[in-house]
Amino acid sequence: MQYIMQVFDHYEINYTFEKEEGFQVITVPFSIPCGPALQIKFFSSEEDHDVTIAVFNVVSEIPKKMRHKALEAINKFNMEVPGFKLILDDGGDIDVQAELPWTLEESCTGDIAFEMYIRITHCLRAKYKDLIAVLYQGNKKTDSFSKINWHPVTEEGRSKESFCYISDEGLVRIDKIPPRDDQQNNGEE
Repeated sequence: MQYIMQVFDHYEINYTFEKEEGFQVITVPFSIPCGPALQIKFFSSEEDHDVTIAVFNVVSEIPKKMRHKALEAINKFNMEVPGFKLILDDGGDIDVQAELPWTLEESCTGDIAFEMYIRITHCLRAKYKDLIAVLYQGNKKTDSFSKINWHPVTEEGRSKESFCYISDEGLVRIDKIPPRDDQQNNGEE
């Protein structure tokens, strides 16, 4: 883990280091625009120094009736993005899992962990809206957007090519085109 911390320090990556029962854990926070604040965790056993990478709760508490859609979205994501995998856990949460190669020289773990950090954050940020879209496609609650009171997310939460909104119910909508003036707040003054 010392090699990972050295590389993260070099690139000025904000992280925390903890020792837990038989494990060392480096936690790196990041966020997804119009999505959740997440943490990448690098776990290493004190015995063998293998490194496992996880991001928990990329999407949380998916209802059982929607888990088949979650599996479809996960499979599509996993086919398009090599290097790490999304999984659906028993609680209905979508998580990320990856491992550094066992044959990796210990001195290389920092560089490879940094590369995985960049890849995971980039891919989740780029694909998150597609993942959510597949989950909620065909859902009665989200299909009738005209009946939902949408609020634009602040400028910091917007990307240049998409416009993000959140509803009173906590649903997130991402549009690729800007709203017309008469659609800005569902016609509310």
